[in-house]
Amino acid sequence: PVRAPSKTSRSQTSAPTAVAALPQPARKVWKKLWLNLHLYIGLVAGALFVLTSLTGSLLVFYKTIDEWLNPEQLIRTAGSDQSLRDIVAGARTMHPDWSPPDTLIFPLHDRDTFHAWFKDPAAAPTEERWHVVAVDPSTARPLSDRQWGVFFVSFIYELHQELLLGKPGEILIGIMAIFLLVSIGTGLYLWCPAPGKLRRALSFQSGGSPIRRHYDVHKLTGLAGAILLTLLALTGFYLEFPYAVTSVVRWFSPVRDTAPELQPQSELQAAVSK
Repeated sequence: PVRAPSKTSRSQTSAPTAVAALPQPARKVWKKLWLNLHLYIGLVAGALFVLTSLTGSLLVFYKTIDEWLNPEQLIRTAGSDQSLRDIVAGARTMHPDWSPPDTLIFPLHDRDTFHAWFKDPAAAPTEERWHVVAVDPSTARPLSDRQWGVFFVSFIYELHQELLLGKPGEILIGIMAIFLLVSIGTGLYLWCPAPGKLRRALSFQSGGSPIRRHYDVHKLTGLAGAILLTLLALTGFYLEFPYAVTSVVRWFSPVRDTAPELQPQSELQAAVSK
């Protein structure tokens, strides 16, 4: 005869089903969440990350590139420098009816020129249009008058800073810097190895599948560049939102604001004001 299973045996048989129905561990749930966040930030903002990286790399050499493209406009002649007042006066001959130059950039090397920045008064109130006048310090003679944003390196600068969109572009770049920080943080969380698996997390499996090798390259390069990328994201955010960063700094460090009229007048300001 076949005996019917007892209550005890039935409960023991159904126990594995009850264990299998338990929810996933919280770590796996969080890991999936961070993985999706890391993935979609990369898909949505990855192109902008690449664009700002490439344009930023070009801007590191903007001076050399500009002089290489326009040597006759930016390279001075041999001779001793004229007075600062004469150099400013020479720059103002290009725009005698405009206000004095807002900024004067001094030469960075022996053959470099002075660059005087003039604000175009004909621009709309919501738009800032600048002209950059290069002056030969040996003769105080203007060499070029170029509108900012039109010549190559200035175009690259505007593309890097605001995506050619003006103020909305600056806000978008600032938000992108936050996304980059989140991407770095989620990437580090996803990489963080379990106890005893650090060596494997730092290794590259050259004999693995193409997908595995690609993953290892992504993992190791991201880990190696995390500190540098964090610095780039933080400084980029500051350049777009300086007042927001200053407000945060005030919480733990004093910040002194000095009005321009209270600052001592330099030789440059004296020359420009004449």
